[in-house]
Amino acid sequence: FWTPPLLRPSELRDREPALSPRVRAGVHAPTERQVDPRKVVAALRDRLADRIVAKRVDDLSDVDADVVVVAAGCGTARLTGLPVRPVKGQVLRLTVPQRYAPFLSRTVRAVVRGSQVYLVPRPDGVVVGATQYEHGRDTAPVVTGVRDLLDDACAVIPALGEYELAECAAGLRPTTPDGLPIVGRLDEHTLVATGHGRNGQGHRGGGRLGGAAALGVAHRAGRRRPGGSGDGGAGWLTSAMLFAQAAHRTQS
Repeated sequence: FWTPPLLRPSELRDREPALSPRVRAGVHAPTERQVDPRKVVAALRDRLADRIVAKRVDDLSDVDADVVVVAAGCGTARLTGLPVRPVKGQVLRLTVPQRYAPFLSRTVRAVVRGSQVYLVPRPDGVVVGATQYEHGRDTAPVVTGVRDLLDDACAVIPALGEYELAECAAGLRPTTPDGLPIVGRLDEHTLVATGHGRNGQGHRGGGRLGGAAALGVAHRAGRRRPGGSGDGGAGWLTSAMLFAQAAHRTQS
């Protein structure tokens, strides 16, 4: 089991100069990766355009296929009876002013006042996430969620306060009682991929992870990934992650 060395604040800022001087310690995780879910979905739609059929499925027996991948997000419980519940999460998209570009070179995950926050660089800005609330199936963004995310994110990257708030979205994450995902076979022709919570790609009740699961089936059938060959074809993967712990801010 590999344990990454603990980095001092100065070493962290050598890697990411925008980090707050109040960040106390962290680690560099060069093998950690994340995907851009919007690019994944766009690539899948482009690759499978003439084979996508929109159909409401109320029972798995309604699906006529040799292999069925159930990745219906929070709807997986209704289709399979598995213990999956919706957990509300909020994310923000910020636009980086030109004077601050380039912003981050890698994803930063941090713990601020006991809460987790992540900042994911995008070509036009940064994604900040994510809150986690047990609110049933409510998907309306709320002020407290925006405030908490911005407070924690600004504790890690102070310059975020000068960025433009471009988008605020809330969705439902499929979550299991023990917090672990459910990935495997239900029977000889039905696979399930769900319960990934905040670590998966489900959003707005949908199952974006279904794209990845479908790729696994397609790969076993000898098909290429959408967007070209190799992992970089669709620009899904970004550089390594930086995990940091920020100091508690003094409350005025």
